[in-house]
Amino acid sequence: MKITDRGYWVSFHFYWQSIVHYFYYSAKFRSFTFFTASNPAIDMGGMLDDNKDDIYPLLPQQYLPKTQLLNKYILTEADLDKWAMSFPLIVKPNVGLKGFKVKGQVNEFYLSQVKPGQKARFSFDGDLVELEVKKVLPEVIGGRFEIDMVFLEKAPEAIRTGLSAQVRLELSQASMAVKIPRGSYFHSSG
Repeated sequence: MKITDRGYWVSFHFYWQSIVHYFYYSAKFRSFTFFTASNPAIDMGGMLDDNKDDIYPLLPQQYLPKTQLLNKYILTEADLDKWAMSFPLIVKPNVGLKGFKVKGQVNEFYLSQVKPGQKARFSFDGDLVELEVKKVLPEVIGGRFEIDMVFLEKAPEAIRTGLSAQVRLELSQASMAVKIPRGSYFHSSG
C-alpha cells in the first residue's frame, strides 16, 4: 500500500538531484548562500521561507501566474467561480516551500473514534491554537497510530519544525445533560 501511494514517499527520492547541484554550485562560487546574489532584493534569494506575497511584487507582471491567496484550508467550487479560476490548479503555501502540519500519535484504543475533520487544540506561548485532523494513518505500531493535523488559523510565528506539544483531540461534541443530586430516591432505588 505505501509503495503505490506517493503520499508516503520520502521527498529525498525526488530532490536528491537538486542537493547535488546545490553543493556543486556552492563549491564553484565558494559560498553556501550563492543564490542570494541572483535575487538580492529577496531575503534568502527566494530559496527558503520567503513569503510569496513579498516576492510577487518584485517580478514583472506579465510573468506572474494568476494568483489568489486562500486564507482557509478548504477550496470550494464557489471560490473558483468567484475568482474566475478552473482546474487544473497549483496550490502552494504562502510561506516557504512547505506549510506546517502537526503529526500526532494516538493510543490504538481511539482508532475507531478519530476521523478527519475533528478539531484539536494545544497551548503555545500562552495562546490556544486550533487544529483540524486531516489524515488518519490506521497502521498501529507499538500500540499507537499517527494522525496529521493542520492549523485552522495561521500557524504561530514562533513555531518551528520539531517542536513537541500535548494536543487535546475532541472525540465528541459537548452535550446538554441533567444532573440529579443524590437523595433518598437514589438510595432506595439503587
